[in-house]
Amino acid sequence: MKLKTPVLLFIILVLPLLSSNKLSDIEKFAQQHEWMKTKSEKYEPNKEILEKLQLNKNEKWVVIAGAWCEDTKHLLPDFYKIALEKKWDLKAIEFVEVDENKEHKDELHKTYKVENIPVFILFRKNKEVGRITETAPAPLEYLMLEVQNKNKK
Repeated sequence: MKLKTPVLLFIILVLPLLSSNKLSDIEKFAQQHEWMKTKSEKYEPNKEILEKLQLNKNEKWVVIAGAWCEDTKHLLPDFYKIALEKKWDLKAIEFVEVDENKEHKDELHKTYKVENIPVFILFRKNKEVGRITETAPAPLEYLMLEVQNKNKK
């Protein structure tokens, strides 16, 4: 009988803590691809713009990317670094990895109307506010701020 109580306590108290520490999808992706770590460590986002970037409770970023894509290799590490520096909950970022046909096994590529990647989509109150697609004519944090400030109420 005594053995059951510690096991039960472990299941009730410790196991939920361990499962809550699971890596987010974007963190798993970063661990699988050395270029993510290398490039994100080198990227230095603009501090003034970072201060203005926020992620409110009613907002979330959806990121669609593919490890094979050169634009992904350029922009995804920047996004990752920005999210880390802002201390955003990485589990709150929906990360969707697509194959070379830009397709996802659960057909999320259709849900998010993916034509080019990477795509960074900001949702506010479950409605798309804006997206950054494929290439960035300016540093990513500037574009993210532009999207964030769209239709702000």
